[in-house]
Amino acid sequence: MATRRELREIIEKQKYRCAGTGIELTPASSSLDHRFPKSLGGSDDVQNLHIVHPLINRAKGDMPWDDFVAMCNAVARIHVDTGAEWWKHKRAGDAQDD
Repeated sequence: MATRRELREIIEKQKYRCAGTGIELTPASSSLDHRFPKSLGGSDDVQNLHIVHPLINRAKGDMPWDDFVAMCNAVARIHVDTGAEWWKHKRAGDAQDD
């Protein structure tokens, strides 16, 4: 497991920001995450660790980091596309109301 010094180096390297969202972290809003989960054979090596917000860690569960990021990107694309279509439809409906 990482030492306190190594954990401090990780968070300093991340500029006290979540590795997933970039939001500023505090000790209360920090969660140690394994990029490649121990449940899937990942290690406690420093290279496999980063600090994220607890909600990110909970959402990620036991997914490898790259899979989690790919899933988040896919969800975001769907919602951006859906939102854009909804907005276009909404604006077209508003124009008809005039």
